[in-house]
Amino acid sequence: MQWSVPHPYTGGDVGPVPVQGGLLYTKFWIDDQSMVHSQIWLQARPRGDGAALTPRDVNCVQPTVSPDQRSIAMVCTRGQTQSAELDIATYDAGNTSLGTMTTLVKGELVASPAFSPDGKAIAYLAPVTTGGAFQLWTVGTSGNPGPRAFTTSLGLDSSSAPVWVAN
Repeated sequence: MQWSVPHPYTGGDVGPVPVQGGLLYTKFWIDDQSMVHSQIWLQARPRGDGAALTPRDVNCVQPTVSPDQRSIAMVCTRGQTQSAELDIATYDAGNTSLGTMTTLVKGELVASPAFSPDGKAIAYLAPVTTGGAFQLWTVGTSGNPGPRAFTTSLGLDSSSAPVWVAN
């Protein structure tokens, strides 16, 4: 069943994530200068109007939801073409809104965030060195502890989010 109506020529709406209140996903649109932009949207029901959760100028993709569904992490470029940041915001399903966005990692080529089972950390992928292959990193959801690389010489697929496994 189709839930959203994508803008033409953008590649479609991608990355659906089920949440209380519907589906989160990345919606792409094209501005008057033919530039493609992205926002995190919430769709409450199939083919409904949907609601933008992030501002147009922030360009966010790859939403992931904390286990308690009270926070959303996402990758945002804020107009940058060679770097991105990992942002987190509180999520209120009742108001279908996000709280203030907080940057956890900035100035990196961040991709594919995933919350830990307890919601206290986020795993993500990013190169260790400029131009290097993607590696596995973690960062605390409050920014503490700061970013920490777990691998340095792998070549991970940046479009596949890490998966946490309990011991």
